[in-house]
Amino acid sequence: MAPSVPILGSGIEAAYLRRGDVISNQTAVLPRPLNKVDDVAIRALAVLAASNDQHASRKLKPNLHTDPEFVQELVKRLYVASTSSDRHEITDVIKEIQSKHVEIEDIISVLVPKTALRLGQNWAEDTASFGTVTIGCARLQACVHHLERSFAERPLRKTAQSGNFLVAVPEGAQHTLGAVVLAAQLRQAGAVVQLVLDASAEHMSKRVKTEQFQAVLISASIGQNIESLRQFVQASRDRENRSNVIVGGSLLGVQSDLDARVGADAATNKWQEAIKLGLWGLPCRQVAL
Repeated sequence: MAPSVPILGSGIEAAYLRRGDVISNQTAVLPRPLNKVDDVAIRALAVLAASNDQHASRKLKPNLHTDPEFVQELVKRLYVASTSSDRHEITDVIKEIQSKHVEIEDIISVLVPKTALRLGQNWAEDTASFGTVTIGCARLQACVHHLERSFAERPLRKTAQSGNFLVAVPEGAQHTLGAVVLAAQLRQAGAVVQLVLDASAEHMSKRVKTEQFQAVLISASIGQNIESLRQFVQASRDRENRSNVIVGGSLLGVQSDLDARVGADAATNKWQEAIKLGLWGLPCRQVAL
């Protein structure tokens, strides 16, 4: 068992800019132009000011999906902070990233997964110890929990969908960060989500008998025993078979037919796809991604 270590420093703040927030809206009262030259000059200044405002607005809302260099810079900062001997450093880096006007959902959906991927790659390449990776993932997971608290105070996306989902990680899994990020993504999209970590098949069987879910989403990690996972999937079905059971996680990357092998209804690592499958059902037994 990994040693107990401090994960985060105290005082993390969820400062952010909402979409559509007006940073400044100063209106200059211009004198009536005295002649045509003044009129042209004032109109030119107005166009220039509008152009500057639009440029500033674009700078305030960086697009992480179209600026890979910016993403790489932030991931590097987050990686170093997550593995730092100073437990307060990751708190400071999160504040720094938010000061660059990166939205909370982008931190959770883009930066945290990419940082976790780098942690995994470094462990596979033997450039980071298992303990370092474990501490780094735990700190990232704690950051997601802190950032996620702001969702209740923010308007949901226009594409928000209602639905009740259960996200589960089978007992014995070494890392749970992926499931925590998935649950946060679903909540931010408007779904009602319950997250259960280190769950036994017996626990799942009791859970689905007492509660109804549109979908049960199971996060399976590399190294998960296929037979035990199959039993976990079967235990996650209610008697009336009303809930779709969907598997995902790192194991899906090395088992393309994972859903068929464990008896799940579908397999996907895309939270958008998971919502569609949960709300509207399965067009077929397997989902091609």
